[in-house]
Amino acid sequence: MARTDAKHAFILDFQDEGSCDNPARSLGAMQKLVNMSRVRFVVSGCLSGTKAIGALAKQHDVLLLSSGLLDRDVLAQRYPLVNFATEIAGESQYLAELIVDAGVRRLAAFRPVDAFGEEVGETLKRLLAKSGVEIVSNELVAQDVQDFRTLLLRLKSTKADALFMNTLGKDQQLMLMRQLGELRLDLPVFGNYVIEASVTAESEKKLLEGVRYTHPINSAAESPQKSVFDNKFRARFGKNELPSANTYFVYDGLMLLDQALNQCVPTDTDCVRRAMTNGNTRQGISGDFTIKADGSCVRPYGFKQVRDGKFEWTQMQVTVDPKL
Repeated sequence: MARTDAKHAFILDFQDEGSCDNPARSLGAMQKLVNMSRVRFVVSGCLSGTKAIGALAKQHDVLLLSSGLLDRDVLAQRYPLVNFATEIAGESQYLAELIVDAGVRRLAAFRPVDAFGEEVGETLKRLLAKSGVEIVSNELVAQDVQDFRTLLLRLKSTKADALFMNTLGKDQQLMLMRQLGELRLDLPVFGNYVIEASVTAESEKKLLEGVRYTHPINSAAESPQKSVFDNKFRARFGKNELPSANTYFVYDGLMLLDQALNQCVPTDTDCVRRAMTNGNTRQGISGDFTIKADGSCVRPYGFKQVRDGKFEWTQMQVTVDPKL
């Protein structure tokens, strides 16, 4: 959709980077792309994959455009990189605020076996410790796990007073919530904005009833431009389908790339990167965002909760505690 709206012509090539716990596959996909001499811009998804291909991108003068949250380590490597989403540390600050405000003192967490889940868990643990919140259990969950009953029963011995679903996939989130109810474990559940990314059916939303989570604030939510985009999206992918937050991030990022090409030739990726990372606050269909000189992206976050099968805002003006 961005390609049809852009003023400059883009030739797209898709390479499957596989699951987020397989950085070797991401590296293989990147190798295929750099073997095509005309490739200058690559959109990456998973954190582990972005880390795996960063050095290769630098070697071949390819600008990486990240559609997912990044950690401080990948930014510190000074790869040719522009992030369209935000940083893990940024969202984790809001998530810590949400958990502390809820009065949680002992938190249990389930996380996937990948770099993203690990970074979220470690960052959140560090932030929560400043407010006296202890993570009493941090269970690693492989992608093929579909039965959480043993892990959930183990929580009783930890005396956890809340549970954090750390970036689990859709099917695992739904199974976890279903089995939590079957075992009659009455624990408040927290998550991040991946909660909303793939759950669309009403029956699925009902399983997530009560879950509280952080979500980027979209100041353009009611804009005509976003409405036009949503209608085009439904026409292409189905009338019941809605874009995720990351869909809006990538669209706005590619439109920003299109603007940068007004002043830079495509082969001068350093010029393109400087044009995109000048620190100005922009507004697109994803709302307000600022891309800083190091390629990091800043967006405001608020709090949401699943209520009566709907994703509802509970707080849109959030001030993060400075000590977090």
